[in-house]
Amino acid sequence: MHPVSPTFFLEVQQNWTTPFWSHPTLVPLDGSFSPLESSQLEREVARRGSIGEREMSEGEEDEEPDGNMVDTVAAVKMDQRTFKERFSHLITNLQDFTSGLEYQIQFGDHQMLNTVEHEGASFIWLMENCLDRE
Repeated sequence: MHPVSPTFFLEVQQNWTTPFWSHPTLVPLDGSFSPLESSQLEREVARRGSIGEREMSEGEEDEEPDGNMVDTVAAVKMDQRTFKERFSHLITNLQDFTSGLEYQIQFGDHQMLNTVEHEGASFIWLMENCLDRE
């Protein structure tokens, strides 16, 4: 397939049968896509409107069952920062949090320790597994 625009995943339609993805700009590299299929897709996209153009009112029902829809809400709300910015922000927060944990040691607060171990169990497991593999 050819490269797609950044808004492609906001506008693409997922199908249960082939082609699994429908969008006017989605064409095979070999050019085997017939003009008839292309015009049908363009009409369908125009009929439905793109995610940016169409906003459903609170009382409006969707035409298709939820199983046929691609979840684009997460993509719309997706963080637009770069990988480096996002990772740096995460690292800074983790460093601040661990500094706070070190500060708590002087108080001997077992409740705080139990809370961190319980609430952060999956993260602690991830951290220990990563460190064991290094």
